[in-house]
Amino acid sequence: MKKDKCPFCGRKGRRECPAQNAVICSECCGTKRISDISCSPECSYNIFGLHAIEAFRTVDKKFSNIILLSCMLEKGFLSQEEIQKLRADIPEDESFFAEMYSLKMMRLFRDKQSNDKTTFEIWQSDGFDGLTHDEACMLGFKKNAMPTVIEFQRNIDCNFVECIDLFAPEREVFLLLDPMIVSAGIRAIHERSVGWNIIRHLPGWGAVDKYCPDLPQKKIFNIR
Repeated sequence: MKKDKCPFCGRKGRRECPAQNAVICSECCGTKRISDISCSPECSYNIFGLHAIEAFRTVDKKFSNIILLSCMLEKGFLSQEEIQKLRADIPEDESFFAEMYSLKMMRLFRDKQSNDKTTFEIWQSDGFDGLTHDEACMLGFKKNAMPTVIEFQRNIDCNFVECIDLFAPEREVFLLLDPMIVSAGIRAIHERSVGWNIIRHLPGWGAVDKYCPDLPQKKIFNIR
């Protein structure tokens, strides 16, 4: 195959793909990244990569706050009545949003339906109908999110902190995207701290979920 031909579809390629050592077309890049292509975190076209942090934040915020809920309502995974009851029970906004997050995650990943499958498994078998490819990948990362205690090592830049997962030491050191932790002023290794978080491990780095249901109050503890 010619070097300028996409190895997936044969059309003219325009994007350099380090993972495939080839030039691929924009459509195959957009529909296969992460799921079918083991994208490098350094690839500029990887929305989950180190060079697309703002794009990731935009997709993540819109997906978590708007798209996921609307799709779950449309598909009958959640009902307006459930949401209205929860709002009536919890009028305070921040607590309501945290409980809504917990409700969505439990419904997707824990609760079994009549066919003994989770809502996530049912949706997955339907090709995640209603979601874009990147949104489906985002949901997959949420499925694999785990509550853990992380030890913050040092600031890398305005976005990342170098961390160790104390519950999964085999991961060794990884980068955590969390400007709030960065702004807490953890400046050097001798000022290490630990804290509860729910971590989504993406290829090359990790991200903190906004809400941590069923965990102790999220705190940062200094280690001396």
